[in-house]
Amino acid sequence: MSTPMRDAAHHRTPTRCAAWISAPDGVVVLPAASPYEWQLLCEHVVAAARQRGSVRLRVGGNECVVHCDGAAGRRCSGCTRPLRMTFRVAWRELCLDCARDFLARDPAADGARGAISRG
Repeated sequence: MSTPMRDAAHHRTPTRCAAWISAPDGVVVLPAASPYEWQLLCEHVVAAARQRGSVRLRVGGNECVVHCDGAAGRRCSGCTRPLRMTFRVAWRELCLDCARDFLARDPAADGARGAISRG
């Protein structure tokens, strides 16, 4: 049976606003609807990648693999800043900020999946 409280919670955090962080030892699902939730998500992903070496992150229809490998000498393909942690999205290696921009957008909205522009 459906209750108003359960329905309100379901509509407040739709599936496209949830993030799945997966590693060999399990999966964590966090909300990703507000700027605050995105900040917490990013902090959790960075900490998990540092602890485990790498994790997989999926938000909506977008996915990336996060590596804590030092990325010595490599630069972000979105903004050209030096990489301290690598977010591999498709064939690109991105920094945290560029990966957040990519993952937060709706892939169906622009039809050009994988397009990144930093202004």
